[in-house]
Amino acid sequence: MSDRAATDTALRAALAHGPVDAVVNNVGLVRPASVHEADLDDLYAVYDVTVRVAAQVVQAALPAMTAHGWVRIVNITSLVTVGRPERTAYGAAALPHPEIASAVLYLASEAASAVRGVLLPVDGGRTAV
Repeated sequence: MSDRAATDTALRAALAHGPVDAVVNNVGLVRPASVHEADLDDLYAVYDVTVRVAAQVVQAALPAMTAHGWVRIVNITSLVTVGRPERTAYGAAALPHPEIASAVLYLASEAASAVRGVLLPVDGGRTAV
């Protein structure tokens, strides 16, 4: 999805099966290094994948979702690196995928129609204070 043409092609393929009800951005890239040792090219790559690609997908899908009258955007990130300097693995495989899927289904549903801009930790209480 890093290529805009590929994003547009994927969206056209999805729309061929019906309206797009939600965009779920579940992207990320980790290049482990301490702040003072981080290579700027690595920082640009992380930003490109985690921010630009997510925005690109939303921009591509937004007109079709708006025309359909249903706009739901869910951005997923991981706190796997919080408090762990130079973490070498992103750790996505260790996340509780069924719980995340349930949260995404809720956020994309009519039941969450009044929910806007919320941070919803799905972490088994790991970040609870």
